Amino acid sequence: MTRFIACVSAKGGVGKTTTAINLGIALNQFKRDVIIVDANTTTPSVGVSLGTPLVETGLYDALKNGAVEDIIHYHDSGTKVIPSQLDLKTREAVSFAQLKRLFTSLKGMTDIALFDCSAGVSKEVSFIMKLVDELLIVTTPDPTSVTAALKTVRMAEEMGKDIVGIVVTRKKGKLDLSKSEIEETMGYPVISSIPEDDFIRRAQHNQNAIISLYPRAPASIAYRNLAAVVVEEPYHERVPKDGMLKRVVKAIQNR
Repeated sequence: MTRFIACVSAKGGVGKTTTAINLGIALNQFKRDVIIVDANTTTPSVGVSLGTPLVETGLYDALKNGAVEDIIHYHDSGTKVIPSQLDLKTREAVSFAQLKRLFTSLKGMTDIALFDCSAGVSKEVSFIMKLVDELLIVTTPDPTSVTAALKTVRMAEEMGKDIVGIVVTRKKGKLDLSKSEIEETMGYPVISSIPEDDFIRRAQHNQNAIISLYPRAPASIAYRNLAAVVVEEPYHERVPKDGMLKRVVKAIQNR
């Protein structure tokens, strides 16, 4: 049975695409068949982030004709990806009927279909939220982002959707909202805190996932821990801190 999960947030720039990509690859490492779907038809970034910004076939084709098998691309990790094209001609309004047909095609094809949604609470996002089974709310640990994410939470609650939990990205330190403050505001548990990690930027520069290029980086470890939570497996890696973190970073840099 296919699980449909969407990474959502009302604010851009919180690491939603980074989370979808790295979580998807981590789930694949946990022996789950995963398809990462770039459901952002206006400003798609999954393909760009994985080194294939220009593709001849992608989400647009699936929405038009319902065929999924021929548009699946493969990341070098073996993870399946359905990118969304950058061509302006493909940016027509997406209908609920088209998306529903896509979901029907994906059902039974994979263990987990993981959707990277656009920022905000547009019709496109609301359509996907209605169709998926579960939601991951992604936010950075600052008042503006958490308040924006709360809008998504309220929208999900109105739809009666299952919120798996909150994923906090770019966690830095004392000036961040605490885990308890975020949970109290959002009303749901923080299931993962992804640390601010320069290796994410390095991976983005190289148009690949941090978990593939730098598997021992702190953020990579955190994404594997998140994957374990999603699939409910008894697995945990300790994210290095302070002096240990410096040694890990130095070791990675010297590779």
